[in-house]
Amino acid sequence: MFTKKLNVLDAGSPAVANGGGIFIADRDVIVYKKVAVVQSFDGDYDPADEDATIKEYGIAKLWIPEGTKVFLGETVCRASLVEVLEIIGLQQGKSFDQAWSVYDPDFVYTRFQKAVPTHSFCTKPYTCASGIHFFRTYHEALNY
Repeated sequence: MFTKKLNVLDAGSPAVANGGGIFIADRDVIVYKKVAVVQSFDGDYDPADEDATIKEYGIAKLWIPEGTKVFLGETVCRASLVEVLEIIGLQQGKSFDQAWSVYDPDFVYTRFQKAVPTHSFCTKPYTCASGIHFFRTYHEALNY
């Protein structure tokens, strides 16, 4: 079903021009995601803590391994699997070990660990569907 391979950074591909599609990464690829660096006042994040606030946003540098299923959209894309390589806060440039999804604060990204969608990766060509959402470039993620 996913036999066609595509370089996920190829913005001129027919899949991107036609609104996206599902493909297999034909090589390892580095991509980016905007995340929330969230801490309560004691330095540890607890989702049940109503006083926990977003202190700053950050950018997570993600690795998509060759052979991973991906959805390619015009800008927003998603993957069935990523590994978090780095999380850098935007305000002070500080490195963080964990960050949280901007969309789902219960979803945690941990440096040097794999992240998979909470629900099975959606193989339908929809931008907003289950998968680890990402951008091809740092600047696209930054401007999200």
